[in-house]
Amino acid sequence: MEGGFSTWSNVRHDIHHATLGIVGLGRIGVEMARRAKGFNMRILYSNRSRRPDIEAELGVEYITLASLLSQSDFVSLHVSLNENTRHLIGCTELALMKSNAILINTARGQVVDQNALYEALKSRSNCRCRSGCDGD
Repeated sequence: MEGGFSTWSNVRHDIHHATLGIVGLGRIGVEMARRAKGFNMRILYSNRSRRPDIEAELGVEYITLASLLSQSDFVSLHVSLNENTRHLIGCTELALMKSNAILINTARGQVVDQNALYEALKSRSNCRCRSGCDGD
């Protein structure tokens, strides 16, 4: 396909010792952290509230969403869809991410602003918002 994106098989990312950012450290987010621990990943998390029990058990670090996005090699979304999380990841958040970071959305699709994501992928770099990039 001309001008298309590489297939997953052409993308190489070593997860050992990489940084994983987990947005939403509920039951599924905790299970993701447990598995990442086995790969010696640095695990950051952003959540409505701190989880000192999980911090102690797994060595995860509580951090702001903006810091998580800018430091993570992989960002995994585990939040419910509500008025506070709709378009949680938009143009501003995508621009904070590393250009080679991988975004994993296990949450509802609307947690990510699809127009902003399209613009970021189309430009193959950080999102450059134009009209319509805010989800309208």
